[in-house]
Amino acid sequence: MYHVHTGDAIKIIDRIDPNCIQLVFTSPNPPMSLQDRMSLFNVLVKCKRVLTDNGTIFLQLGDYYDNNGSMMGLPEAMLTMLKTQFLIRSKLVWHRTEHYKQLDRNRFRIDCEYLYMFTKSKDHYFNDKLGLQDTSLIHAQVENIKPKEFKSGFPEALVDIAVKTTTKPGDFVLDPYAGTCTTGVVALKNKRHFIGIESREDTKDDIKKRLDKFDFCACEV
Repeated sequence: MYHVHTGDAIKIIDRIDPNCIQLVFTSPNPPMSLQDRMSLFNVLVKCKRVLTDNGTIFLQLGDYYDNNGSMMGLPEAMLTMLKTQFLIRSKLVWHRTEHYKQLDRNRFRIDCEYLYMFTKSKDHYFNDKLGLQDTSLIHAQVENIKPKEFKSGFPEALVDIAVKTTTKPGDFVLDPYAGTCTTGVVALKNKRHFIGIESREDTKDDIKKRLDKFDFCACEV
């Protein structure tokens, strides 16, 4: 089952029942401005209310360079803020295996990003029987998107690891920045329920078509 809301994540999360979400997985655009960082921070703090006591939040963030060619440190800035609200349980390295020509030759190649794991307490649910905790390195390439195909390049492998280790079949997964709903696809494939929030109204039909292919109990968007 899935349900995708369109609108402001801050307002919509307030309508979700408390303590019902086992996993929050999201990969928003890197928050470049202070206003963007505060907005992301407020959304994730809102998620704390709907998260179960043994639930988990996974946040994947990239970074940007400023006009002077210096990395902005956006993931680190968010970590400093979120540490006041959550435990930082893991930092996974996403090794991006796709090949591209790096134009700026006076620095090292950017071939990794990070996936951060947050919990309310150290007593969160974690399925260690899968053996996936034996490495913090995930090898996955950005997917190629066909013309007119409604999906992002974000690899399902990153979501899959989070879903399998921190949820059970029938649990609820939330993505407050759903985009093309890759999180939802992976959740449904693994027989988890999905709640998504997307600010864009014009993608509503495309989201439904994509998720209906994998839903085990179809529901209207």
